[in-house]
This record gives sequence, structure tokens and C-alpha cells, in this order.
Amino acid sequence: MGIQKEYNQMASNEEEKDQDIQDYDQLDDFETYEDYLDKNLPPDYRLYLEDIELGRQLFEYCHTIQKDFLKREAFEQKKKEIAEARLNQNLTQVKQLACAGIDVSTSKFLEELAKREEEIKNGRLKTILFLRYVEEAEDPEAEEEKKTSPKKPPKPGKKEVKKTEIIDKKKEISGYIDLAQRFQTEDFRPIFLEKKLLLPHNGDLSYFNWKTQNPTVSDSRNFRVVANSKAGLLFRNKLDRKDIDVNPSLYAGEGGVDATTNTRRVEIEDPKYEQIVFFDHWTRRGIIQIC
Repeated sequence: MGIQKEYNQMASNEEEKDQDIQDYDQLDDFETYEDYLDKNLPPDYRLYLEDIELGRQLFEYCHTIQKDFLKREAFEQKKKEIAEARLNQNLTQVKQLACAGIDVSTSKFLEELAKREEEIKNGRLKTILFLRYVEEAEDPEAEEEKKTSPKKPPKPGKKEVKKTEIIDKKKEISGYIDLAQRFQTEDFRPIFLEKKLLLPHNGDLSYFNWKTQNPTVSDSRNFRVVANSKAGLLFRNKLDRKDIDVNPSLYAGEGGVDATTNTRRVEIEDPKYEQIVFFDHWTRRGIIQIC
């Protein structure tokens, strides 16, 4: 009997854990307790009560006695626990900085990456990086040497490749990258050591090959791609559900900040890239000065 009782207690505990997990997943959809009430508010309350606030109060009073409905205090406590759990999870995942001990002063782009690495890895900063890369042209001196060198006749049966065809084969790509996801899935040490270039690819938020004219979009761990014909390309942060608009005109104010989404746009120049733009988004805190 004792074993059976202990088994029943363990089963009961597991059910409670499962319920807690389910509650946490559901609570993630509500930013405030009022949002939680509105989601559960029956149509009758909206139909017969003109004052929505009165409807919320009445519904809260009548339903908080139910076991599966959270009181305001319990809701706030669980939201706090979720935030703390995520923060602790982010802190435990922070590894040694890939830029540690490397002199990145020779590259403006690598300097900007290094400034953001720790903030991104500890979860305080979510950055979308736009890159446009054009494969470097051949060395002009080498090209001139080819022109002055005696031209060898093509081998029999082999088609002569024209210069325009060579230019057409130059690679040009662009895309929006979730930097937090890339830091988790890619070793940035070779990038900071300038042994490898950071480039967009098919698995990023967006990717466009200018030769094939074939665009692709993909959701990441932190952002969801939103197709909106009026606003253009938007990236919705999965934590605070703010839509990050990449339209440059929204960041024309002081400091390049869009106050409505707590996002800052920073465009820099680097000789290895055609265009580089950082969209730095803070989910819980004010704009943090990156220096």
C-alpha cells in the first residue's frame, strides 16, 4: 500500500509539472493580465456590458475561484518566473567570446560584431544584420598583365569564354541574418581572425541571389518573417512581438532609433561588403549604448 501511495503521489506531481509547463506555454501569449482576461472573456460579456473594464472585473471576480483560472497575483508571479527562467537559461549558455584576444581594429565590421557579441549571447540584445556581398573583381594589375601577354589560341573544339560571361559569373548575394542564431550555430573565431567571411545563406531570415533572382525567407529562433504588402518585409520578435521594419525612413530620428519598437539602425562601411546594416533590438530594457 505504501508503494502504491508513493507511486500515486509521483504521478500526481508529474501531472502538476505538465500543467505548469502548459500554463507557461499559454501565458507566453499574453503580455498583460488584461490580455489574459480578454482572451477568456465570453462574447456575452462584451454584448451586454458596454464598459469593457467592468466586464473584465466581473469576469475576474466570478472565475478566479476556478482551479484552472489564474488570479492576477498568480499570473504576475508566473510571468516573472518565466522571465527569470529564460534569463538564467541565457546566462548558462554564454560561452567564451569568439572575439576574445583578437585585434579587430583593422576592420570596422568586425569591431561592430565584437561590440555586440556579449550582449547578443547573454540574451539582452537581438540583432538582425543585413549584408550585401559582391565577389571581389580580379586584381587590375593582373588583368592588365593578361592583356599584354601573348594570347594563346583556343584548343580545337573548346569554346572561347568571353569577358562578359566571366563578369556574369561573379557572385552577388544579400540577406537578413539573425545574429543570435548564427552565434549559436556557427564558429565565429575564423571570422574574427579574418580567415572566413560572414555571408548570408538559405537558412537565414531572408536570402537573395542576384544572379538567379530567387529569394527565400525562413523563420529563426528569435524572429518570424511577416509578409506585408503595405509595409514590406517585417521581422516579428518572438519574445515581445514587436515588428521590426527595415525601412530606413523610420530611423531618421536622433540616434537612428525607432522608439515604437525599441530598435536602432546602424549602417557602416567595409571594403569587403557592398552594404552592412545592423538592426539592434532590445526586448526588456531601454537602448543600451554600445561603445
